[in-house]
Amino acid sequence: MLTGYFSVVKNPSRNPIGGNADLAAALRGENPNRTVFVPLGHAIFSPEGLLLDRWGTPVIVHPEGWRRIELRSAGPDKGPYTADDLILNPAGLRSQ
Repeated sequence: MLTGYFSVVKNPSRNPIGGNADLAAALRGENPNRTVFVPLGHAIFSPEGLLLDRWGTPVIVHPEGWRRIELRSAGPDKGPYTADDLILNPAGLRSQ
């Protein structure tokens, strides 16, 4: 999804991503192009509108620069920054 988003939204100053809420809103269509990548009401969103991991925990979004975002899932224990966290770094590599 992020690759698609960045291929459509070219100007970072028009829609900066600062965390989960910003990224979720941008993917729902709150971006300069009004492109919807994930529709409102999709199971990936919490009732508050945050992106969730497969265990129902909000994804931790770490912007590292334009087109460089690290995503972290708290993993099965649902506790962030523990040994079972799943991380997708800006290079697209997954780690635990």
